[in-house]
Amino acid sequence: ARYSALLPHARSILAQQNMSPALAEINQKLMTFAEHAAMEVDRQLSQTGRAELPLADMSHRFDLDLYDNKTMWDTASRMVAERLDEWDLDFEVDKNMFVAVDYDIQNIIETCKNRIPFDPLVAPSDQEWGVRRVANTQELLEKFEHGNWSVRTGFVLGDLAFIEQIGGGDEWLSLKHDGDTWHRFDSISFGHMIEQSDIDYCRGHLEYLATAPANELLRQPDTAHQQSVPDAIAPEMHEKLIEDIARRNCFVDSLAIQNRDSLDFHDVSVWGLKSALEEAYRAGMQAQAEQNLSPQQEVEPPEPTQEIGPMMGM
Repeated sequence: ARYSALLPHARSILAQQNMSPALAEINQKLMTFAEHAAMEVDRQLSQTGRAELPLADMSHRFDLDLYDNKTMWDTASRMVAERLDEWDLDFEVDKNMFVAVDYDIQNIIETCKNRIPFDPLVAPSDQEWGVRRVANTQELLEKFEHGNWSVRTGFVLGDLAFIEQIGGGDEWLSLKHDGDTWHRFDSISFGHMIEQSDIDYCRGHLEYLATAPANELLRQPDTAHQQSVPDAIAPEMHEKLIEDIARRNCFVDSLAIQNRDSLDFHDVSVWGLKSALEEAYRAGMQAQAEQNLSPQQEVEPPEPTQEIGPMMGM
């Protein structure tokens, strides 16, 4: 649609000029050729960040011959470049080959390769990268609202990039550009966000991500003000203890951050949460008491209690 929108304007300019019918026909063919060539450049860029197009070879399909006509070759390559000018790409042009490079897309794909590995059971043609730039926030929101994107589909808006991690899912690996590097900072379910709140809330969140400094988005949870674990509980035992509490009371298998909403967010009953907090509180009191007591003193271990929630359907 972006390329097609350019054609009426170009045609109106030609109509205002006193061109011979033959020259007008050649220009019409050149514009159609440039439109198709730019679309092919866009496709290749989305897959690898680099596009190589043999313009002279392609021109025969449009009843043009760019091999021996330097003026026509220069015109065709300029037309293709103009259609891609808004993307700030690097171009290389030789006698036949038109080469465009998008270093941002190259870096984004390289950054995400280890996070989204290829599935050996799925055909490679169904796992191709497809990272494209969008013009504005509204276009990006429309992409999220559309949903059902294949894995490795991605959209770039300014210093932000979002890559789908699950085919047909809603797990967008989110990246922020900082200097010469793209950093992964979160996994966000934008489709779910739009459904549960509204599109304006999602727009506001995107505006925050766009304006927030990269170091703010990349910052790990602040543990500076957390109280230290009593020495009576070794760090590895502490981690196992709180995971056991979460598993028994909240049915959460792991407390490790996995950067996927479906694994990092859980539905927990209020009675299960209360039971987990009480058990963690008792364990902390027990550990503190053992730390303060003399070796001859002993404290009875806390008895775990499980509060039973209301019966469903009652």
